[in-house]
Amino acid sequence: MEVVEGVGARLKHLRESRGMKQTFAAAQIGVTQSTLSAYENGYRSPPLSLMQRLAALYDTTVESILQGTPMRDRGPVELSDLVTDANLTFLGLELTEEEKKTLHKTLLEMYWEAKARKNPS
Repeated sequence: MEVVEGVGARLKHLRESRGMKQTFAAAQIGVTQSTLSAYENGYRSPPLSLMQRLAALYDTTVESILQGTPMRDRGPVELSDLVTDANLTFLGLELTEEEKKTLHKTLLEMYWEAKARKNPS
């Protein structure tokens, strides 16, 4: 596969700007630390399927990684919809529907408690 210039540096920047160690990021996307190092140092280019996992891990787009363009503003995202509708993972494990419901309930409780503290009646 052809190595796209600048991709490795962008991958490294994205990882470091999120405070992630190379070993942690590699484990999250299912590769070895040495493989991720090869991507970041420009010796190899990740396949598209891996680029998609990297983009998700770094909360960006494949386009942004490849072209170095900033992410477009996606506009507001309803957190409630995200928690209940998205395919969520935590520490690399997919959340079950029951876990999503629990997370949603917990977030609602935290929201209302914070709102009450901010605006006491």
